[in-house]
Amino acid sequence: MTLWSETPSRIEFLRLVNWWAGECQRLGVEVHTSAEADAALLTRLAPDLVVVATGSRPVEAPVPQEGNEVSQIGPYDPIPTGGHVLVRDEMGRLAALLTAEQASLGAVRVTLVTSLLYPGEGDGLTTVYPLIRDVAARGVTMIDRAKVTAIDGRRVLLKGLFGEARPPVEDVDAVVAVVGAVSVADLAIEARRAGLTVVTIGDAHLPRDVTSAVSHAARLLDGLANSPSDALGVSIAGASAMSIP
Repeated sequence: MTLWSETPSRIEFLRLVNWWAGECQRLGVEVHTSAEADAALLTRLAPDLVVVATGSRPVEAPVPQEGNEVSQIGPYDPIPTGGHVLVRDEMGRLAALLTAEQASLGAVRVTLVTSLLYPGEGDGLTTVYPLIRDVAARGVTMIDRAKVTAIDGRRVLLKGLFGEARPPVEDVDAVVAVVGAVSVADLAIEARRAGLTVVTIGDAHLPRDVTSAVSHAARLLDGLANSPSDALGVSIAGASAMSIP
């Protein structure tokens, strides 16, 4: 959320993050930063419950490339400034639009290529349409129903989703791929093997948008306050895909 709060349309996220930080301080929550947890540390602490929120990592799926003029990077990598950035979207929802918005803050030119019927497909229209307008006002070119197939020098080749012709995008300096994410589940698996009671929340449970991830955590905590056994049962059952083999 701190990352997305750097984009103009989501700056209010920072207010929420700061409020949460203040609440943790008010409630006496111990916060340890710049420290990595592992199963051995968790076992020594002997908690009644371990809530794992280790997030997800972007899928790396580079397209075939001739030459090295264009860098292929992920959405959390530093976006080059001063050139032409192409955002490659095969996920829909808001991530690619927000990535394009972020890129527009420093790039001279930004192009968003999405395989969806329109940018942001899958999210609510009342959220998507204003963001499309904002991104367009920032000069971002949007190409829908197309996939990036290859890179030739500084030319990015496209293919229409329904077989229609798509001209290449010229003079590109970087391609930012928004093509999926996988949960970071190692700590949850290790902690379960150590015999600890573990639940996963957010992207560690299932990669999704920020709002859904936060709502998942809120539902778990509300359930723990009102009916701990039911909340743990639902959460652990919901995390069965990450259980120990």
